Amino acid sequence: ERPKTLVFGFTPYLPADQLRKEFSPLVEYVGAKIGIPTELRIASSYSELVRMIVNDEVHIAQLSPFNYVRAKAESPGLVLLATHIADGSATYSSYIVTREDSGITTIDQLRGKNFGFVDRQSCSGYLYPLAYLRGLGIEPERFFGTVQFVGNHTDLAKKVGDATLDAGATFATIYKLAKDTPFRILAKAGRIPYDAYCASSTLDPNFVEKLRD
Repeated sequence: ERPKTLVFGFTPYLPADQLRKEFSPLVEYVGAKIGIPTELRIASSYSELVRMIVNDEVHIAQLSPFNYVRAKAESPGLVLLATHIADGSATYSSYIVTREDSGITTIDQLRGKNFGFVDRQSCSGYLYPLAYLRGLGIEPERFFGTVQFVGNHTDLAKKVGDATLDAGATFATIYKLAKDTPFRILAKAGRIPYDAYCASSTLDPNFVEKLRD
């Protein structure tokens, strides 16, 4: 297939307006180079984007690492086009953070506190921090007072920043998203591969190579 309109799908790890501002230039650039119209769609959740690429509702998807593994299992013909380099690296960090003025300096001091994750399929906002906490013998639902899944990293930063949450799990980019909020890193939960930009298995192989170029 060579589509009449090339549809890009993005993971909602930031609010929709931020994602459109960040990725519209890329979508428009690729369309201009290929010579066909483009459309940018933002999934309603991490898992929704997997469904969209598996069901051929989008032609290119920006998948988080875990969702790439899930999508590849459901659609073996999915083609990995590229990942990206940011700050000189192909990987990024997962942090557990609190406000600088919270008085909290250790993970143990979070016992009984309000804690936030991003999404159950977010590597930096859930899976890696969950593995880190379990490595300490901590089960979030029993250790924290409350556990919230807030949906994206920007909202998590806001909730930690305004003290709605005492701490939360997020990615290192939080320092760029919330420059006015001083955060303290309580733990680093590991480094993670950046997102996978993938093409649908329904696309013509020659067209896919043009997209990759």
